[in-house]
Amino acid sequence: MDAYKLFEVSSTPSEEKANRSGERRQYYLNENILVDVLKNDIKIQGNLLDITPEGIGITFPRSNLKQGDLIKVRVSTANSTTSWVETEVVYASNIRLGSKILFKYGLKFKKSFHDFNSGDLRKFCRFQAHENYCPTAYCLDPISFNEKIYFQIKDISAGGFRLSTSLSNKSLIPGTELTLKITVPLASTYDQSVIIKHTFKNEKTNMYELGVKVDKPNSELMDALSEYVFSMSDVSLSKLRDQGFKVHNPAQGLIFKYPDSEAEWDQLLDLRLRSYQAVGKFSDKSSPGEMRDNYDQYARQIIALSSSRIIAAGRVVFIEHKKERSEHVKYGLDLPSWVFEEKVCEFSRACIDPEYRSSEIFAALLQHFGRVAYQSGCKYVLANCNDNLWPVYKSTGFKKVGITFDIPGIKNCHLIYSDVSEMFSGKSGGFLGWNQIVYPIAKFLKQRHQNPLSFTKDFIHGKMFQLIRRLRKRSKKKK
Repeated sequence: MDAYKLFEVSSTPSEEKANRSGERRQYYLNENILVDVLKNDIKIQGNLLDITPEGIGITFPRSNLKQGDLIKVRVSTANSTTSWVETEVVYASNIRLGSKILFKYGLKFKKSFHDFNSGDLRKFCRFQAHENYCPTAYCLDPISFNEKIYFQIKDISAGGFRLSTSLSNKSLIPGTELTLKITVPLASTYDQSVIIKHTFKNEKTNMYELGVKVDKPNSELMDALSEYVFSMSDVSLSKLRDQGFKVHNPAQGLIFKYPDSEAEWDQLLDLRLRSYQAVGKFSDKSSPGEMRDNYDQYARQIIALSSSRIIAAGRVVFIEHKKERSEHVKYGLDLPSWVFEEKVCEFSRACIDPEYRSSEIFAALLQHFGRVAYQSGCKYVLANCNDNLWPVYKSTGFKKVGITFDIPGIKNCHLIYSDVSEMFSGKSGGFLGWNQIVYPIAKFLKQRHQNPLSFTKDFIHGKMFQLIRRLRKRSKKKK
């Protein structure tokens, strides 16, 4: 018999197909892909004949296996050996190779599609990838020579992924370690080692799907996936963090805009009510509509969207020399004369969804407040804050007016102000705070020929801060 011929089966194909479904990738015996079988602590070795998403075909020179037996197997791949996988013998026959008779078995993996989705097998909550912008991956085929396998990542958890690939890629066996190159939209490509836990054929999509476990997570990849999941879904920041995703800068996944529909205004007012009542303010209000006030008509509202959900908002109120437009006048404060002599605006009603609280989102709101103030030609900005927020405002260039007062829900509020031109030209503010919050907007305005940021200030603040940020990243990696 031709030594390269695969095998001759002594039973009918229809009988075998009834026991092991799915198209197969077949291998020749002289490719010498070894399979270890463990039954009752006795190990025997044979050869791999074929693979489907549901199982494998193997052959031995001698064996006493029979249909229904539960055994463990492992397969030798190009660079290693898979871990032991539980299987069931669903088909038993023999093949003739020249004058030799070999035993042939069809084995079905015990982990099924339903096992993969059970809560007991997935420690972490899974988040669906966006249908049109899903992460992709590829790796070298663990068995075949110089072949690549391409995947789409269909869902993501902090502990693993569900991958989808063509049914032609069948050399993927539970227990196999793969080194994936994963590309995350709007980020980069990262190396990540994973271990196949389950394989199955998705009958709806007619695709080969795998459940994989992350082995030694790549921190940069997990950071990129954290921001991807946050920006592509309505999942709250607190839930993501509870599930092991460290969203370091959630503001990068948000869209900042102005409300342009009644639906967005309804969301904005609802957010005001929930966020302020969560910290003990406006306890006398019972409906979102009550959160609209007279100053809204003089203001430009800014909202931050996570997917379609407003999770942060605030406003810039233009005083225009009129006392009735200043909310601080309502508090009975004796404001400096320049408040009504110069072009001044007030920052107010900054609020963040309690499930999305983060200093980065608050800093992003400040950036957009400052941008609106600068582009509107305001000379000064007026605001108020408590002792907890004062360091943030101070780092961006704010100063205290010298007036302290109480408002409903907050005691010892400081009236603060900033010279807009000085702030954006880099003449005021702390080094780190200015670079983190003000500099990105100042650079943006400079690119639009709107900001007098000097070359020296641009170079010193920008380049030095980039250097410090790189050094901090390196120190974190060493840890």
